[in-house]
Amino acid sequence: MRLKSLVWIGWAWALFCSAQDTTAVLQFNTYLEYVAKHHPYGAAIDQISEQAKGQLLSARGGFDPLLQSNFEQKDFDQKNYWQWWETKLKVPTWFGLSGYASFDWMRGSFIDPSRTIPEMGLPAVGIEASLLRGLIFDERRAMLRQAQQGLLAAEQERIEAWNELMLKAIKAYWDWSAAYRNVQVFATSVQVAERQYNSIKAAFELGEIPGIDTLDAFVLYQERQTGQLVAGQELLRSRLLLSTFLWRDRQTPMEVPASVIPDEIRFDVSPALPSVDSLSSILPQADQSSPLLLRQQFQLAELEVERKLAVWNQLPVLNARWNALYQESQPSWFRNNYKIGLDFYMPLLLRKERGKRQEVEAKLTKAQMDYQFQRLGVRNQLLTLYNDWRNLGQQLDLLQRMTGQLDALFRAEQRRFELGESSVFLLNQRQQKFIEYKIKETDVRRKLHQKQAEFRALLGELMR
Repeated sequence: MRLKSLVWIGWAWALFCSAQDTTAVLQFNTYLEYVAKHHPYGAAIDQISEQAKGQLLSARGGFDPLLQSNFEQKDFDQKNYWQWWETKLKVPTWFGLSGYASFDWMRGSFIDPSRTIPEMGLPAVGIEASLLRGLIFDERRAMLRQAQQGLLAAEQERIEAWNELMLKAIKAYWDWSAAYRNVQVFATSVQVAERQYNSIKAAFELGEIPGIDTLDAFVLYQERQTGQLVAGQELLRSRLLLSTFLWRDRQTPMEVPASVIPDEIRFDVSPALPSVDSLSSILPQADQSSPLLLRQQFQLAELEVERKLAVWNQLPVLNARWNALYQESQPSWFRNNYKIGLDFYMPLLLRKERGKRQEVEAKLTKAQMDYQFQRLGVRNQLLTLYNDWRNLGQQLDLLQRMTGQLDALFRAEQRRFELGESSVFLLNQRQQKFIEYKIKETDVRRKLHQKQAEFRALLGELMR
């Protein structure tokens, strides 16, 4: 009877150490593709870039051609004083220069002689130029430059948000995988403990072993059942968390059924640690790959544009205008028919302009210091994640060897028990130790996959 019980224990232990066949597997890559395509938060993330594109389009509107038309008429005491109509097309350019064409038409009995024009109207072409403030840089160009940098910053913000979302989804998947593996461990351990208890109970009834051994086996059986309940609850929690990342057409949430299981083959494949040479190249390139740092770089460029504008706004304003007027009797545009004008003004103390420059330069200095601090933080975080990744890989190697050794110890204890040199207590202890380290191994595998995801998310590699 003792030999028969040992055969049952050995068969159950083999079942415990082997993988079970699965039919409905949620593949890791398929899961990530579904999250990227259907998660509703993804649509909200993409609006970050759309908003910045709208701001850029609005800034480009400062260079749109402008068509303007004005009409005035005055009638008083049954007299037509005047009718005046002016149409003007103005075309701004990148530099502080604008070209325009206009047409004036006027009729009436009381017209200011200085506004007298030919009967058929007066066409004109001309230019306006800013000779000091606004010659090289002005508000329109500053808004466009800032909008361009803002679009680049928004794109990095979008990438950063996508990576955060995908990182949470990846962590949820590996939590689910680890919880499923632990359920499998405890489910098999319950089967082993139940068969072991039944075999020992049968041996006691035949008088081969004392009654205390049956109590010991029954307590162990109950302990494994408790562990199975806890593992099952953790699996339910992790499956519900996983379901929050699965949607249908970004509108209907989906729930992962209990019949669907994770990709255990992928779970057992340890992510490869970057080599030391590649890490030494990753650290300097973090400035050009981390979406967080890139976003701050573009924001610094926006502030630099604002500072440049504040410097140019300290110059006086000097605007010049020149119009070539057309006369029917003298059709040449450039023959003594023209109109010119100059505008000048300058605040004497420039307190508004100097204050604005001081404010912008202080903001720029603070942003530069914040960037340097964040840059060091990203590099240190990469090093920390790399060291954690390497340490977990070493732990996994040790735990794999230890579980193999604990398996061998259990089998040796089985032989000793068969020869009457051991006890049920020692046999159970060997089995319990194996289960304990199998769960530790699963936990380390989970952390290893998650550390790799954190490392890649910091470099913006999960989603671009």
